[in-house]
Amino acid sequence: MRADELRAISLFDGLADDQLAELAGGGTEVRVEPGVDLFLEGEHADFWWVLIDGAIDLLRHIGGEDSVVGRMDVPGRWAGGFRAWDEHGVYLATGRGAAGGRVLRVPAEVLRRVITPIRPKHLVSTILIPSGARFSLLGACRTGSMLV
Repeated sequence: MRADELRAISLFDGLADDQLAELAGGGTEVRVEPGVDLFLEGEHADFWWVLIDGAIDLLRHIGGEDSVVGRMDVPGRWAGGFRAWDEHGVYLATGRGAAGGRVLRVPAEVLRRVITPIRPKHLVSTILIPSGARFSLLGACRTGSMLV
């Protein structure tokens, strides 16, 4: 995936060109296919998944069945990556393709290397807030007194 493709997504506003290039170069473009799981509830959140296009349903296993609890359908919506800051971070929902498209899959260690030098306020305003209420469905870890 090219950094200039990512630049058009508001999630990446405020990142320097070299930071964006490192995310793009360290990540992998993955096809989203309807019905195919990308990440699974309860597994280590070793990757940060950023939607480029298409749609991903977020499912939780509740009462013996899978229930859709949210949908990533806007470019820049994201899930996972929490092992960048918490070795115990897990996906709190399964991500299953709902409509064909693409995601950028970035290893947590690349995410940590790129994002850690950024002030926490920028991290919150750039990455957490655009995800809105869906953040609580995808998982969180705590760094000091700040949710990441």
